[in-house]
Amino acid sequence: MKFVIGEKIKEKVEERGVTQKAFASAIGMTPRNLERFFERSDISINQLVRASEFLNFDFVSLYIENSPHGKNIPQIVKENSVNYHNKLKDVSVQISISGDVETISKQLSSLLIKIQSEAEQRGLHLI
Repeated sequence: MKFVIGEKIKEKVEERGVTQKAFASAIGMTPRNLERFFERSDISINQLVRASEFLNFDFVSLYIENSPHGKNIPQIVKENSVNYHNKLKDVSVQISISGDVETISKQLSSLLIKIQSEAEQRGLHLI
C-alpha cells in the first residue's frame, strides 16, 4: 500500500479541529489547492515543516520513516529530523498584559519574579 503523507496531514488537521482555510494559509497555499495537497505522496520539505509547526506534529520524521524515498534521504537529514522532533516537544507561551501603563510599570517586575518562582517550582524555565 502506498504511503500518502497528505492523508496523514489531513487526519491531523481534522483531529485538531483546524479549518482548512487556516491550515492552507499557514502552509502558504490557497484553500482551493488543499484537496490535491491532501492526496499527495510527495510534499516539499518546506511544506512538511510548516505543517509540522502549525499542527505540532512531526510530519518530517513520519515521511522519512514511511516513504519509499525515506531510505534515500541522507543520514544528516534524518539526524536533523530528530532534533526537529525534539523541538516540537518544547512549548512557548506568550503573555499579554493590559491595563494602566503606570500600574503595569510599577508591578511588572514583581509579577515576573512571581511567575518565574512558580514556573521553577513546577520544573519549568523562563528564558
